[in-house]
Order: sequence, then C-alpha cells, then structure tokens
Amino acid sequence: MAENRPDRPGLLIVEDDAELATLLGTLIEAEGYRVDLAHDAQRGLHLGLGHPYRVMVIDRRLPDMDGGLTAQLQRIEHRLGGPLFHRRPDGVVPTDLGAHVLGRSREILDEFSDLLSTARVLSRSGLPPGAIGLGGWTTRGFR
Repeated sequence: MAENRPDRPGLLIVEDDAELATLLGTLIEAEGYRVDLAHDAQRGLHLGLGHPYRVMVIDRRLPDMDGGLTAQLQRIEHRLGGPLFHRRPDGVVPTDLGAHVLGRSREILDEFSDLLSTARVLSRSGLPPGAIGLGGWTTRGFR
C-alpha cells in the first residue's frame, strides 16, 4: 500500500483485520498521507522502530501481543523510567528518551541482521531459513 514517498507524512496502521486496515489505509492515503500496514504486532514493532512515523494507529487487541501493543509499550516505558513518546491529538513525537531508544534499537536490529547473514555465509551449509529467537523475538519478523 505504501509508496516510497518521503515527502508525504508517514502513518503506520497496525491492525490484524486486513480488510479494515486496507480500508483505513485507502481513506487516509486519499488525504495525502503515506501509509504502511502491519497485520500483526511483531511486524508493527519492526516498522515502528525502523521508520519515523508521524502517526501510528494501533489495534489494542492484536492476537499476538497478549493485551495489545499499547500495553507492551507502557511496560517498556515503565521499565525505562519515562515516556518514549509525547502523545498528542495530531500524533506521537518521540521524547528524548524515545529518540535514544529508537535509534539504538535500529542499530541493534541492523547488527543482529548482519550477525545472521555472516553466520549463514560462514557456516558454509547456510543456516536453515527457520527463525532464531532473541529475547522473546524471532528473526522471522525482521526478514
């Protein structure tokens, strides 16, 4: 759905109902936004960490997040000791803490992807395409 148009403000929709997500995306794109869709929480987190969205629309009851992505974000904020985003009517803006966490997360994800690529090459047999877990996350969402 999303075009690679950095001149348009970006919006992320995380919704497991593909038909509803597509409808929302189409309506929002008609208003001039660039829209990315994720149909599960893991993909939504991957996109959210990897792109500077102006707005994120998140289904609070995604089946793969045990209580929703918002609850997970609140737990992360609690553990880090402060909010990651300023929540405003026109969207979210990272706090200083949020900008730091997002930046470091992108670096860690890139380094982990590089680690897997190098390991596959060096193993000669190539690691199987199955998922590798890291702290409850699997690489399946990062391919």
